[in-house]
Amino acid sequence: TLRATSGSLTSNNLSFTVTSGAPASIELTGSTTDLQSGATRTLTATLKDAGGNVVTSGTGSTANVTFAQTTGDGSVTGLTAVAAVAGVATLDVTGNLAGSVTLRATSGSLQSNTLSFTVTAPDE
Repeated sequence: TLRATSGSLTSNNLSFTVTSGAPASIELTGSTTDLQSGATRTLTATLKDAGGNVVTSGTGSTANVTFAQTTGDGSVTGLTAVAAVAGVATLDVTGNLAGSVTLRATSGSLQSNTLSFTVTAPDE
């Protein structure tokens, strides 16, 4: 609600609702510390509009987000596409082959930042 005042004058109230726009970017977050082979880590991809707001409503808020490895000689299992809920898609991955891993999330033509970490061999 918005109201203007000047001295003793007061306007009528003006009510409006601010909503998020269509997705314009994806922010990929998760830990970048070493991940032991066999251990699990949660990744989060957040769909944001041009103003940096999370896309919490509309068709963009439930867009499919694909998590994929882009580079690295290590690997993780569990990479797949996930439907976002209120603009947020989460995915658990498991360390597999030891080595470096770089991941990215995509939705349509949008690409996230990359997230890199190292998968380490299990303790013996």
